[in-house]
Amino acid sequence: MLEAAASQLSAFLLSDGTYLDVAVDGAEQIYVLYFTGDGASASDYHVDVYTRTGAPLDTHSPGVNIPHLAVDYWRSLYGANYAPLTVLGTGQTHIDPALQVLEPSLSRFDPTEPP
Repeated sequence: MLEAAASQLSAFLLSDGTYLDVAVDGAEQIYVLYFTGDGASASDYHVDVYTRTGAPLDTHSPGVNIPHLAVDYWRSLYGANYAPLTVLGTGQTHIDPALQVLEPSLSRFDPTEPP
């Protein structure tokens, strides 16, 4: 039963790259995060968006250099940054008091109207 359900969710992806994450919004649009090349540059990271049936809506959107993503009702993307969170007013990096590690910051990418 699980195999049949999984096979119904498969789709061909248009972009070549190393896939990192997938998210689905409230309208069942599918967001696929991936990088091209060696992933060393911020411009290597992209998002493709597909309809619920797998038809491409937008491909190769650049500059989304995050390791994982989440999407909200309004189609904004969220992801942890590679840069650490800083303390407001001081600019110093924030260290989690319990874990004693740097906390990552968060980015939000808002959708724009096509030209």
